[in-house]
Amino acid sequence: MVHDAARELHLRSRAYSAFALLVLSVSAASPADIEATQFDIAVDKAKVIHLDQPPRSVIIGNPSIADVTLENGRILIVTGKAAGETNLIALDAEGREIAARILRVGVNSGGIVTVYNGRKRETLYCAPLCESIFSAGDDADHAAARAAATARKLDAGRRAAASGSAER
Repeated sequence: MVHDAARELHLRSRAYSAFALLVLSVSAASPADIEATQFDIAVDKAKVIHLDQPPRSVIIGNPSIADVTLENGRILIVTGKAAGETNLIALDAEGREIAARILRVGVNSGGIVTVYNGRKRETLYCAPLCESIFSAGDDADHAAARAAATARKLDAGRRAAASGSAER
């Protein structure tokens, strides 16, 4: 009888401990953690996120991986800039989180060709014509040429936007 009472007390203690752990783990998780969804996008491509209410602020964790533009108050246009993973958070006027996404930006692997010339490596995107692109591990000279071409492309876009000739 004493043995049964000790066993029951032990089981009851374990049940209380499990319940307390469950309560603590649920209360430690915020709604934003639960609602954050994965959002896949390709480099140099754009996708749309529709919000239920207008955000006051939109934050991108690493703006070198993705960019965001607000259109018509409730539509976010997310553009992939470089391969990697970051996050997006939208806040309302009171600072409450109204949207959260894990942004996974990747290179569209269809049409990617890697060319080796001895130790030198160059990456091409062929769809249907081949165009030189940069990929981690490419030859340093090739990487420098791609970086310079990307800088020229970004500079041309900034100049067009500043002059007002860019379409909206």
